[in-house]
Order: sequence, then structure tokens, then C-alpha cells
Amino acid sequence: MEKLYWSKRNYLFKSEKYGWLLYAGLSNSFFKLSDELKKAIDDYKQGKELNIPQDVLAKFQKTGVLSKYTDEEFDRLYLLKWTKMQAQNDYMNLTIAPTMNCNFRCSYCFEKNFRNTKMMDLSLTQNIIDFANKRKVKRLNVAWYGGEPLLGLDFIKHFNHETYEAGFDVSQSIVTNGYLLTEEVVKYFDFIWLKNIQITLDGNKETHNRRRPHVDNPDSFGRIMDNLEMLYTYCNFNGYWPNVNIRVNIDKTNEDDYPKIKNMLYKKYGTFFNVYYAFIHDSNSCVDKSEVIINTENEKDYKEKLDKKYCIDDETFYPTQFGNCFCGAQILNNYVIDAEGLMYKCWEDIGIKEKAIYNLNERQFNNVLREADFIIKTQAIFDENCKNCFMFISCQGGCPKHSLENKKKCHVFKNNVQIFLERHYEKSLHKDFIY
Repeated sequence: MEKLYWSKRNYLFKSEKYGWLLYAGLSNSFFKLSDELKKAIDDYKQGKELNIPQDVLAKFQKTGVLSKYTDEEFDRLYLLKWTKMQAQNDYMNLTIAPTMNCNFRCSYCFEKNFRNTKMMDLSLTQNIIDFANKRKVKRLNVAWYGGEPLLGLDFIKHFNHETYEAGFDVSQSIVTNGYLLTEEVVKYFDFIWLKNIQITLDGNKETHNRRRPHVDNPDSFGRIMDNLEMLYTYCNFNGYWPNVNIRVNIDKTNEDDYPKIKNMLYKKYGTFFNVYYAFIHDSNSCVDKSEVIINTENEKDYKEKLDKKYCIDDETFYPTQFGNCFCGAQILNNYVIDAEGLMYKCWEDIGIKEKAIYNLNERQFNNVLREADFIIKTQAIFDENCKNCFMFISCQGGCPKHSLENKKKCHVFKNNVQIFLERHYEKSLHKDFIY
């Protein structure tokens, strides 16, 4: 039998409640081990013959718990896979803000200093097409962003017509505040097969209207709820099934509103809307950081609160596997475009002109080194702490922008791994990972 190696991505500990629990970081897999199996593994690591059942051995090899490759060889294979990913050039990911203007004045918006009424000129569509053709891509994955992108609906329609005429396969999503989501707009989404819609609700009527006020209407919540009702009715009658995500941005001032809005929408619409929360962090908001931010240390407490106090069944205590990068900013053919035709790597850079890397109007790169930094410097494999961490595959080093700004923080799971694995085991309905 060939020699097998115990991966540095494994995290094994003995729970006082449940015995030996193993997180296999190479494949994001989970096992509960018997005392006998734990001893057999220890014996093998000390040079004795491997004496475990064949079916267990097969699962360990499949999930990377034990492998014919050493840790150093796996790191090389990871870089090879990452290189192949960068070499794929048949598609391009574009986040396009047809305007930085917005009809809301959200208290925590990180874009408030860059808001203006300029709309993207229709002529920029051809410049985008020329840029994509130069990269020889066949497919465009477009996320409409802003500001409020539906203020720029004319540009969205023009873009779709021109890219269709140019022969591109276009897949689309949109991040909108939902205020302008009329039936006419939904019909158009249906026509272009828009796949994903994200809308933000920050709580009940009072909370949402305080945090996300419309420029004129004091009840933005009521308008959005009417639009959600219309969207639900239209989709059910017309067979249009986009993924509709309702995002609740939370801090200490509205942390109890998330379960309320989630339960309200579930009771009325079932699973049509996917309701999830996102923490407002000091890197992407203009709020008073010291008073209201829920920091990484408090995230664990919030997750426990949702699970135990509010019985949120889908609250997860397990990491999400990211693949070969944390976000699109680390991919070559991935760009964010503002209304002036400036291109960026990260959507938190949008509006900060000195961080733009390409100018579509001048058709030239202005800051190619920033693109290089996002793609190369942010790779966690080059960070010694990340490189040897059991969460490397799941975490990927976290936000690349944070990495470049020396603001990197470890994932909440890493800091609470034993507690979270115990909770994951408790919540698992099918405990067929016991060996």
C-alpha cells in the first residue's frame, strides 16, 4: 500500500459532549470518529501500519483526510488550479453601475461621498463590447449595481440590445433597493431572463424607514413591500423564477429585526424569497464604528442568539467553501464599471478615481499595478499564516481589499471552531458521518 499523508488542513479535537470530531479542510467535510479509529490514526502517524476499514479509508482518501500527496505537493496543485482558472478567458464578469445616483439616503452607505446624478452614456456600451472582444470572451456575466441601477434602466435596455446584436451570451443579476421595481420592470427582467435579484430590507417599517429613507417618500418600506407582493404574483402567474434574495444589513441597532422580517416573509410567501443577513463592517460603511458595529468577536454570539432565541433553522455553524478565490476581484476578467466609464477591481473602490485601473473612454490602463496586486498579492497561499491554516480552502484569506490594506481578519469559524463543530453536529439531521 502506498504511503498516505495526514493533511495539515485537518482539525481534530475531542468534544466533551460528542467525542472525536474532525473537520477536513481540503474538502470542507466533517466526521465523527470512534475512539478506535482515532487510535488507529495515531498509530499510523507514529509509523505503524494503517489499520482502518476499507470503506472508511476510501472516504478519507476522497475527502483529503489522508492522501498520497504531501502538504507541499497539495500547495503546488492548488497554485496550478488557480493558474488554470486565470487562464480561462471565455467569459467576463462585469459589475456595472449605470449611475452612482440613488433615490435613497441610507445612513451607512459607503458610496454617499461619490453620489452624483450622472447617467452612463449609451455610447459606453460599444466601448464595453470592444473591451470584451479584445479579450476574446464569448459570455458576459453582468451584475447591475449602483447607486440605484433602476434609475439607469434606459442604459440597461440599450446594453442588452447591443450585446445581443454583437452575439454575446449574457447572464444578468441586479442589486436594487426595490423601490422602482414596477410590473413593467419585472416583465423586462423576465424578457431578458435576469436570474438574480437582491433587495434590501433592514427590518420592520419603522426600522427600515429610519435606516433607508427615500428622498421624498417617508415610507420606503411600504412601497417595497407592495413591489415584493407584485413580484411574487407576477412570477407565480407567468412562470418566471429568478432567485430573489432579501438582504438585511445589521448592526447593533437592528439586530433583532432580521428574524422578524425573515419570519414575516416566510409566513406570507413561503420560500420564494431567500432572506439572509449581512454584518455592516467598518470597512464598508459610514456609521459610527465604535457604537454600532458588530465585530468579528460578537458574530458568534449573534449566531447563537438566532439559533437559540429565535429558532432560525437555517443558521449555519459550518464554513462555506469558496473554491479558488474569495471574490471576483482576484480574477483577471472581472471588473466594476462606474457611470463615467472607469473600471475597478473591487466595488468598494467605485467612485475613487485614483483606484480605477482602466478608462473605457480613453481605452487605456491607468493603474495596472492595482490590478496586479488584487490578483497576485492577495493570494492566501503566499501568506504563511493562511498557507498553513486548516481553513485555507474555505476562507481563501478573506476579503482581498482587506488584505491589501492590512486589515485582514480571521473567519469567525476559526476562532470558534470547537463550539461551531459541536453545534453543527447537533443540528445535522443525518449523522452518517460517524465512523
